[in-house]
Amino acid sequence: MHAAAQLGTRSNRLVPALELERLLAACLRDEPGLVTLEDFVASDPRDIVLVRLGDNVVRLFPGNVERPVADVDRALLVADAIDDVLVARLGFGVRDLVEAALGYVDAAIRAMAPSWPEGDFIDEASVTLTAAEVNAAAELVTLGTPSELSKSPRLARALEWATCDAAALPYMIGHPQSPFGRFLRVRRPNHGGRADWLPLAFLPEITGFGVTELAASVADSPEANRRFAQLVAAQVRHALWRFSTTVIGPNDFPDGPAVTPGNAVQWVAMLGPRRALAVQVVARLHLAALPFDGPPVALSIADAARANPDEPISVPMAGRTLQLPTGTEVVPLLVLATAGHVMAPSYKGMAGISLDELRWAATSADEDSDLFMFCREMARPDRPHLFGWETINVWEWWRANGKILFVGGEDPAFMSIAPHLGDAEWKRAVHLAGLERALATLQLPALRDIDGIDHASSGPPVVYHWRSPGPSDSGDMTDVTEAVPGSAL
Repeated sequence: MHAAAQLGTRSNRLVPALELERLLAACLRDEPGLVTLEDFVASDPRDIVLVRLGDNVVRLFPGNVERPVADVDRALLVADAIDDVLVARLGFGVRDLVEAALGYVDAAIRAMAPSWPEGDFIDEASVTLTAAEVNAAAELVTLGTPSELSKSPRLARALEWATCDAAALPYMIGHPQSPFGRFLRVRRPNHGGRADWLPLAFLPEITGFGVTELAASVADSPEANRRFAQLVAAQVRHALWRFSTTVIGPNDFPDGPAVTPGNAVQWVAMLGPRRALAVQVVARLHLAALPFDGPPVALSIADAARANPDEPISVPMAGRTLQLPTGTEVVPLLVLATAGHVMAPSYKGMAGISLDELRWAATSADEDSDLFMFCREMARPDRPHLFGWETINVWEWWRANGKILFVGGEDPAFMSIAPHLGDAEWKRAVHLAGLERALATLQLPALRDIDGIDHASSGPPVVYHWRSPGPSDSGDMTDVTEAVPGSAL
C-alpha cells in the first residue's frame, strides 16, 4: 500500500478481486514481517456504530485500534483543553482534524457499505473480496474529498496539515500507533493538486496519531496542561458518582476543580463510613513517565493505614489535606490520562486504570460497590501476578468470572488475562446506535455524556444524566461533593 501511494501516477486499470491473493503474496515477499504484525481481528465494520460530533452523528470504521469509540471521546476531551491554544498557533484545532477525518470516514462507509456481503463468516477461508467491493472502492477513490470537509478555513487547514506529497509519505513498519504518521491523504505530482485518502482501515489509527502529535505540540503550555488536568479531574469525579454519592475533594474554581501536578490524591470516594477509595489522577498532554519520584501517594497512604490502623489518616490533596477517620479501610487507585491510548501502570498493592477504562467501568458496572471491590482485589498483597495488557481486560474478566479474579482452593502463582476484551465497548455501541441517533434528533446530550440507561420492556429507553455542581455548590474541604440524583431526560 505504501509503494502504491508513493507512485507518481495512478493507473486506470481496475484490478479484479481474484488478483487480491496474488498481490498480498507479493507484499509478503517484500515485507515478510507483515505476517506477524496483526495480533487481533478488528471489529466488524458492517456493524453500525454512531458517535456524536456537534449536532451530527457519524458512523465509525473500527480499523486497527482497540477502542474506536473511546478514541473519539478522548480526542474531543483533548480538543476542549487545547484548541484555543492550537487555533492561535496553527489556525485549526483537534476538533477540526477529528471532524474532517470522521466526516470522510462516514462518507466512505456510505459509499462502500452497499457492496459489503451479509451474513456471518465461519472462518478466514470463508472471507472473500467481491467484485462489487472492488468497484465500490474504485468509485470511492474517484470521490476524493467531499466539499463539505473544506467548508471552513479551519477544516481546510486541518486537512492540509494531514496531507503530504506521495514521495514524502512515511512508512514505519511496526510503529505502535500509526505506520503512516499523521497523514490521512497523499498528493501525487501531475495529478492536478488533488489529494487521495489512504484506505479506510488505516484512518482511525492515523487520526489518533494526529491528535497526539497536536497535543505534543502544545505540551509546553502550562495553560493547556492545566486545562486538560481540570477536565480530566472533572470526568473522573463524574465517573466516581456512579459508585458513590460522597466524593470528597478540593474546592472547585469557576473553570473547574483544583488540580496539582504534584504527588497528591485528587478524590476520595466513600463507600460507607469506613471504606474509602483514594483516587490519584495523573493527567498530562504528553506523558513519557509519571511526573514524580517514588510510589504514588495514594498507595503510601493505603499501606500506612493498613499497617497502623489506630493512627489518623492524612490525605494530601490539591492545596489541602483531608483527615479520614481512624480505622478507615483505604483502597488506592491510579487514574492515568493523556492525549492517546495508554496502558496505566499497576503497582503491587494498587490498581492502575486509564480515564477511558474508568468511564467504561462506570458504564458497565452492575453495583455501586463494583469499582471499590475490583480495586480492593487488585490491591491484595497476596494477589497472583497478572499479565493482562489494558486494565479493561482484567475488569471484563473479573465481571464475567463472578466478580473475582480466581475461584479455587488455591490461588495460582501467575495469571494471564486474554487481550482485546475491550471490544465489549464496540458491541455496546452497536446496540445503542439507534439511541445515539434519537438523542441527536431530540438535541439531548450524546451517549458519552449519559450516565445511565434503563431499557424498559416496552417503549423507548430512559436515560439519566447527573447534574455537576457549579462553583456555588462547592464548599470547604470538610464538605462533601454529592451527585444529584439522576433525572430522566
